[in-house]
Amino acid sequence: MSDKRLDEKDIEILVFLNKYRYVKSSDFAYLYSSKIYYKRVIKFLESNKYIRKDGWYYVIGSNGIKKLKELGYKYYRRQSNKAFTERQKIISHFAARYYNNSNIKFLPSVDVKDKEILTITARRYIGVLKINQKEYLTYYISSKHTQGYIQTLLYDIRKEKIHKEFIVFVEDIGKINLNDFVFGKDKIYIIPKIEENIHIIENINKINNPELFKRMYKDKVYLSGHTFCEYYINQNHFVYTLPLIDTEQLSTIKYFLLENKNKQVDILYSKNIPLFKIGKIEGANYIPVDYGKYIKEEFNCYE
Repeated sequence: MSDKRLDEKDIEILVFLNKYRYVKSSDFAYLYSSKIYYKRVIKFLESNKYIRKDGWYYVIGSNGIKKLKELGYKYYRRQSNKAFTERQKIISHFAARYYNNSNIKFLPSVDVKDKEILTITARRYIGVLKINQKEYLTYYISSKHTQGYIQTLLYDIRKEKIHKEFIVFVEDIGKINLNDFVFGKDKIYIIPKIEENIHIIENINKINNPELFKRMYKDKVYLSGHTFCEYYINQNHFVYTLPLIDTEQLSTIKYFLLENKNKQVDILYSKNIPLFKIGKIEGANYIPVDYGKYIKEEFNCYE
């Protein structure tokens, strides 16, 4: 590609890299439609000093800065603050992952926050994940984060007034206590950051529960009209699906069983969820499920 010149796509990538400061080498695959072609482009951009390597990441190179300024873009310098740098790398990953995704969009925190309000700019969320038109305020707990950071994150969720559904990605599930993440919100997904779990949240509305129930039960499973349970087989037998850790749902199940000790409750939990971490609710029957097998592109939810 020695005769290649910068095209609109190359400029688009430079603008992206300028905004997020860092892009992990492997994340460039998300930014291009061809996962083979992108390696050749990156090699061209690097050899011509439009970008440069910084460990596992790329940053804007000297010619990249010059080109962006020529086109009228403001150049955003990288900061020396380690906490800010790590946060930028996390946000960059999500922005790249969903860059070309038509069903999922990621709005970074810098585009969400009102910079005029200090209490908002100091908040801990990394952005908003919009999955099939549903918005989740999104947080990230790395293995490096302290308990002090986690406490401020909990306070952040507690005081949130607009969003009712949340996603918290966690690198080390052992760092948190699930009981701390119950606030009376609609949903709080705690997602151990492994690819299988990310695939499930990306397709959370495509899980074919009717097919799952057909394989699990001889009797018909009905959709419940009650807020305290999802599904039921009869008035004494209830079914909860738990493809991901949802602390609000687990709290609902717990209180339901405290008041209905004579009821049978099945929790169909994902095999990717560490059961020891959930903590078994007394009286519940736990059944592991491979939810990845029940993700379908199109199906009728209920017949």
